Amino acid sequence: MTKILHSKAARLLSVILALLMIFSVCSVGAAAESAVGTDVPAPSSTFYIYDEENILGVATKNAILTRNGQMYEKYGIQIAVMTLKEIPGADINAKGDYLHRVIDSWQLGGVTEKGLLLAVSVTQQDYVAVAGDGLSAEFPVQSWSELFDKNLEPKFSTGEYDAGILEVFTAMADKAELYAVNVGMTAADGTPEPTASPEPEVEEEEEKKPGFFVRFLKTVGMIIFIILVILIIGFIVIYTHGQMVLKKRREARRRAAMQARARRNEQRQNNDDVWNRY
Repeated sequence: MTKILHSKAARLLSVILALLMIFSVCSVGAAAESAVGTDVPAPSSTFYIYDEENILGVATKNAILTRNGQMYEKYGIQIAVMTLKEIPGADINAKGDYLHRVIDSWQLGGVTEKGLLLAVSVTQQDYVAVAGDGLSAEFPVQSWSELFDKNLEPKFSTGEYDAGILEVFTAMADKAELYAVNVGMTAADGTPEPTASPEPEVEEEEEKKPGFFVRFLKTVGMIIFIILVILIIGFIVIYTHGQMVLKKRREARRRAAMQARARRNEQRQNNDDVWNRY
């Protein structure tokens, strides 16, 4: 009976471990898929703002849209801001390639790509920016570190993400406009008219709030799942250990009983020998 119980417990433990392995493989596969073959999302209704993590306030959104309207009208420059749960890509080069795909897909900055794209992920604690061909001379790769260190990192490190994004966006816009003035850049190069609203509607921001709630529920569900798995495994381990302890105790009692029986038999035999002498 004990062997049957141990066998069932071992099989149940094997099934749980197999399910955990499958879950882990699926999670890794999903992460790899999101990093490698991620599709470029369509631009939002405001074009310049793609706030997946819902961290930008209305004032920041208005400032981004207003400044973009001015730059587009004068120079054809467009600067888009994305907040993402994860910036796709295994390293900085892969992330940059993804952002360039976004620029191409959205036609950010027009045919001459006079566009800048900033992507921020609070979840990953990461940020990346790239420049289209039309602004790459003023925004080489090494220039981003200086912009980020001065305008984004101080706010980012204290959790002031909205303020940090607005600050670095303003610095990017100032640098782009100064470059446009120095080289005599104009808007007459076929930059497409963006489908942007003059200002974000409060209702849109409210509609995004369930996104955080859903993520919160998923996180809580995952924690509960992990706790349940740990409890089940702990129960199986404790149960198996208890059965082994019970088995050892039964064996000890059986041996003790056999030894007692042997002593009684020996004593009875000794008594019989004594009577036989007389």
